[in-house]
Amino acid sequence: SLGRAVDPDHWSAEFGRLTKSAKVKPNPGKWNEWLTTKLDEAEAVIEYLRDNGDLAHLTHNELKHYIIHGRYQPRSFTEYLDDLVGQFRAAGKDGQVRIYSSVKRFLVNYGDKPSGRYEFKEINYRLLRMMEEKFQPRKTGNFNGLAVYMRTIRAIWNRAIKEGVVDAALYPFNKYSIRKTRTHKSAIRTEDLLSINLLDLPIG
Repeated sequence: SLGRAVDPDHWSAEFGRLTKSAKVKPNPGKWNEWLTTKLDEAEAVIEYLRDNGDLAHLTHNELKHYIIHGRYQPRSFTEYLDDLVGQFRAAGKDGQVRIYSSVKRFLVNYGDKPSGRYEFKEINYRLLRMMEEKFQPRKTGNFNGLAVYMRTIRAIWNRAIKEGVVDAALYPFNKYSIRKTRTHKSAIRTEDLLSINLLDLPIG
């Protein structure tokens, strides 16, 4: 976003420019010159990154940071999580989308920031312990629901470290152990399930 807006009637989507009849100050010509300058600046950054072999390794958000700030800014935990959700959605991995999106809600509900937006360094041992203490399992004493969230957060950390997004020295799971509850098996044997399926039960 460039922080400016015009009426849709004054915009040519075909050419990416304001129309000559646009009623703006300064005149449309000045706006279009400014747009061209911004576009040239962005293309110069992209060309620089391509020449240095860095472009292929950047995500959309990282490239955006580079264009806006003129330098690379490390992604936050939240931005990295958003990127993963986007990748899963594009790949049609709906299950992964649901699981990873639920982590964002978990951080809002049990973290210490109403926004739910965190830097990697903020997902530390103190925060993990605090969220564990605030978590209220549906069934008293069963913390397996909490374990699902914590394992997903750990998976995000592990992937980010492998991709060089964050320093392994900040990894909080060297100290924090994921709490889980041993439960009784509730599944029946396959042969019993097949027997039920083969039962001849007349209507009524």
